[in-house]
Amino acid sequence: MLLHKTEGLVLKTIKYSDTSVITKVFTREFGLYSFIVRGVRGKGNKSKSNIFQALQLLELDIYYHPDKNLLKLKEYRPAYIYQTIYTDMLRQSIAIFFLEVLSKCVQEHEVNTELYDFIRKHLVKLDTNLHFSPLLPQIFLFELSEKLGIKPSSLQDEESICFFNLETATFEPEKSFHQVSLDSKESQLLSRFIQMHEDNYTKGERLTLLHILIAYFKIHIAGFKQLNSLEIIRQVIA
Repeated sequence: MLLHKTEGLVLKTIKYSDTSVITKVFTREFGLYSFIVRGVRGKGNKSKSNIFQALQLLELDIYYHPDKNLLKLKEYRPAYIYQTIYTDMLRQSIAIFFLEVLSKCVQEHEVNTELYDFIRKHLVKLDTNLHFSPLLPQIFLFELSEKLGIKPSSLQDEESICFFNLETATFEPEKSFHQVSLDSKESQLLSRFIQMHEDNYTKGERLTLLHILIAYFKIHIAGFKQLNSLEIIRQVIA
């Protein structure tokens, strides 16, 4: 196995033994892999184990083999040190939402450097910006849909009354009863959001947009199930 350098985002870490963990990392150059990390648990190793908590961005030296599901790390160190995400509950809740959505969209060993750079940018921006839009989860989902190649189409004629078909990802002149379509009010709200992500939405509209976009992902991403972080997002940001 050859030694390679890459950067990675920790998605999840579980206990493997009294001294070791298995961590799932979305790497920039190789995609999603699991790594066994020995000697990071136990007395005096708290700082080592903390480096593998979810959301950490790490520089990694890995022994890479494309046919193995469990790889080994030679070296690891922080690639970025968060300023606020681990101490600010609001930012942490949004970051965990980002991470959970991402984890349902990436496939094992599938390389996607653009997607990695996208999630990294959003996490650093969330960590450093003094203020952020209450529409941040919705904007994240919409921009992610573009990165994944499932971006909803926009309404071409704003004067027409159209219905957004969640399955075809298009606005249609009539509501489909054989597929999943939004009603006219929801469709107009989504069209407005697609055209411009302004902040002047009511809480009810923000919640509706959030539910629409999650329903859209459930249709277009295989295995995209209920989000555990959704209820928290409803409370803290919507």
